[in-house]
Parts: sequence; C-alpha cells; structure tokens
Amino acid sequence: MKIIKKEKSAGFTLVEAIISSVIFVMVAGMAIMLLVNTMSGYSKGESASTSVQEASLIISRLRADLLQSTFSDEGEPYDFYHSLKTQNENHGTLVNINSEAGTVSTTATDIETDGEILKFFVNKGNTKQIIQYRYSKDQRSIFRKVGTKKERAYAVPRLQNFSIHMYCQKTPTDESAEPTPSTSPDLLFSDSSYAPARTSQIWFKIIIDVKEEEVRENHKTKEVNIEAMIFPKQLNKSLQSRWKQWN
Repeated sequence: MKIIKKEKSAGFTLVEAIISSVIFVMVAGMAIMLLVNTMSGYSKGESASTSVQEASLIISRLRADLLQSTFSDEGEPYDFYHSLKTQNENHGTLVNINSEAGTVSTTATDIETDGEILKFFVNKGNTKQIIQYRYSKDQRSIFRKVGTKKERAYAVPRLQNFSIHMYCQKTPTDESAEPTPSTSPDLLFSDSSYAPARTSQIWFKIIIDVKEEEVRENHKTKEVNIEAMIFPKQLNKSLQSRWKQWN
C-alpha cells in the first residue's frame, strides 16, 4: 500500500499577516510623509521664486515709466506726488522741478489713502498722462494705473515691503560759485518741506523685500532684498543743461 503525504501550503499564519501589515503601513506612512514634505518644499520654493520674479517685473516696469517721466503741464500742483501712511510714518509730499531755474522744491500735502502712492507725468503721444503706483500691504500687491484706465494689480505672494525714495544732488546756492555737488544727497520724500535748491541731478531708490521661507523653530525668516536706482533721463538732462550754464 502506497502512502501519499500531503505537503503543507506555504500560506501566512495570522501572526505573520499582522506583522506584515504593520510593516507595510509604517513604510507607506514614511513614504507619504517624504512625498508631502518634498511637495511642500517645492511649493514654497516655487512661491518664493514667483514672488522674486514678480518683484523684478514691477521694478522693470517702474524703471521704464520713470525714465520717461517729464515735467507737468502749467497749472499742475506737482511734478511728482508721494504719500506714505503706515504705523510709523504719515506724510504727503509734492515735488516741483523748475527747469528754468534749475531748482527742486517740496511742500507738504494731504495723504490720499493707506499704504504708499507715487504719481508722475509721462508723455503719451501729444498729451501728458499721470502714472500712479500704489502699494497695499494688506493685499500684498502693487497697483499701476495709467491715466483714467483701470488699475492693474501685481500680486506678490511673499511681499514684505515696498518703498520708494527720491533724492536730489544740490549745488551751491550762490550762482557765482562753482556748481560742485554737495557731499551727500537730500531725501525729498519726507514730512518736512524743502526750499527751492539748485540741483544737478535727481534719482529714485526702489526697495522690495520678499520673504523667502516660512518661520520655523530655531530658524530665522530669510528675505530677498531687491533694490534699484533709477535716474530719470529727460528731467536730469534738463537740470544738467541748466547746471552747465553756471560753469
């Protein structure tokens, strides 16, 4: 008589199945966490990169506009208007440039709204139009408006600060004196008036701060600081032409 032995099936016992399931869940959990962290880091990096690109675009646009800035029409109260309203600062400034006398002066004025505003004139065909830049900290956006057209918003997700400063380089007030520029420039956008002064050059300093990464424990927030110096060609050409007459 032949005895046939049955082989045992190679299946998992209940204990082995439970252990395998626990190991699988642990490995899958770690893989998911790694994927989430990677995607989060990519998203933050992409957001920071987008903010820097938007900030650079705004500065390029503002540079192009300021390079074309010109004198206002007769009867206008200013060549440049600037206002700033924050928790620490609160002032409005009208800047007037006298091309015939080669002088620059400022007077205090009312503030239009919260945040920061800059207005100036540019030639558009046969007419002059006002270009306005407005910064809203709450909306993390900078708005550009040409004439009566609707504002265009430049959204910068990680925008921390946007500021505009206008400077002028004075020359001696005595017309018989040599028009050597003073050792340090004067800031025109401030809470005090600036008496007419012989000026050889004006320029703007634009600063945009963009947050690069979120605040984490034991880590400081990194910021990207973007700065630009802009020298209006037409206005400076007129001032320098007058300045050369004193030589």
